[in-house]
Amino acid sequence: MSPEEEPEYQTPPTCDLLSLLLRNRHPTGAVNEVWPNLYIGDVTTAQHKTLLMDLGITRGECCRWSPAH
Repeated sequence: MSPEEEPEYQTPPTCDLLSLLLRNRHPTGAVNEVWPNLYIGDVTTAQHKTLLMDLGITRGECCRWSPAH
C-alpha cells in the first residue's frame, strides 16, 4: 500500500483506551497492574519503597495533569 492509499490514523478516544486497559482486570486498590509489568498508582504508593520492591517495580514516572495557568 502506497502512502497515498494509507488511511489516516485516528487516535482512539480515552474511554476506549481505558476500556482496553481494564479488560479482564478489575481495580483492586491504590496500585493496579493495567498491562503486564505496567502499574498505575497514586503518589502514596510511589513513595512506598517496600511495596514497589515487592511488586518488582524498578522505575516510576510522574504523570500529573493540571489546568493551564
